[in-house]
Amino acid sequence: MNGDGRPDLYVANDLDPNRLYVNEPADDALGFRFVEQGHTKRVDDPNAGMGIAVGDYSGDGRQDLFVTNSRGQLHAAYRARPGDLPYADARPAFVGALGQQYTGWGASWADLDLDGSPELAIANGAIPVTSLAKDAQRIRVVSTDGGTIRALDTGPSEPRNGRGLAVADFDNDGDPDIAVNSIGGALQLFRNDGAKGHWLEVGGLAPGAVVTVTLPDGRRLVRELHAGSSYLSSEDPRAGFGLGPATRVSALPDQSRCTSSILSSEAQSAGVSVNAMSALNAIEMARVAENCR
Repeated sequence: MNGDGRPDLYVANDLDPNRLYVNEPADDALGFRFVEQGHTKRVDDPNAGMGIAVGDYSGDGRQDLFVTNSRGQLHAAYRARPGDLPYADARPAFVGALGQQYTGWGASWADLDLDGSPELAIANGAIPVTSLAKDAQRIRVVSTDGGTIRALDTGPSEPRNGRGLAVADFDNDGDPDIAVNSIGGALQLFRNDGAKGHWLEVGGLAPGAVVTVTLPDGRRLVRELHAGSSYLSSEDPRAGFGLGPATRVSALPDQSRCTSSILSSEAQSAGVSVNAMSALNAIEMARVAENCR
C-alpha cells in the first residue's frame, strides 16, 4: 500500500475499525513484521466493513481503497496520497452516487467500457436475511469518468442477495465481465458486450506484480495483481486495461517488484492480448527481464 514492494494487509472488520498492517523489514528469522497503521493512515473506518476494492480510480498511479458497509452507513472510500501522507477521505465523492440505502458486499474496480477510467461494481443484499425476495438488491455500478463519481444504469438485472463479486474477461473478448454469487439464489454472470474502446491484457505474472501502461498522451494506467479480493472472491489473474481510442502503448512491470514476477520475452508474447482493432504490431512491450535479475 505504500509502494515499497512489500505486500501489506488491509482488513475489513465488521463493526470494528478496519486495520492496515504495513509490512516492515525485521532483523529476525522471518525478516519482516506487520505494524498496524490503520489509524495513522486514516483508513480505520469503524462500520460494518465487508468487501474491499483496491485500484487507482483517481488516475495518479497510486492504489486507492473502497470498503462496502451496511445499509444506513456510508461506504468507506480513501484516496492514496504521495509519500507517507495519510489517505484522503473520499467518502463525500461517492455518497451522491451510492447513497446509504443498500448493504454492500463484494466490490471491484474494472474498466467496463474500456475508456481508460475504471468503474466500480458492487454486489448488494440486505441483512439479516428474513425473506429471499424482499431482501434481494440489485448490483450497483458507478463511473469515475472525468473525475466525477456517478451512478450508471445496470439495466433490468434481477435482484439478488448478493455476496461475492468477481470481475474477469471470461469469454476472452477484451472487456471485463462480472460474476455475482448470492444467498439462496443462482450465480449471476453479467456478460459485457457494449464496450467500444481498445484493450490490452497482460498475463503470466504473480500476485503483487504491478503493470503500468503508458498511453500516447502520457497518461499512465497502473494495475496491481491480487490473489484474493472483493468479498470471498478471486478474480482474473491477468491485468486488463481499457485503452480508449489508443492503438499504441508501452507496458512494463514495476521493476521494484521484479523479485516476484519477471516478464520474459516468452511471457511478453504469450501473455499479451489486444483486440484486432488495436493492431498487435503497434503494441510496444518493454523487455525488462535483464534489469530484474
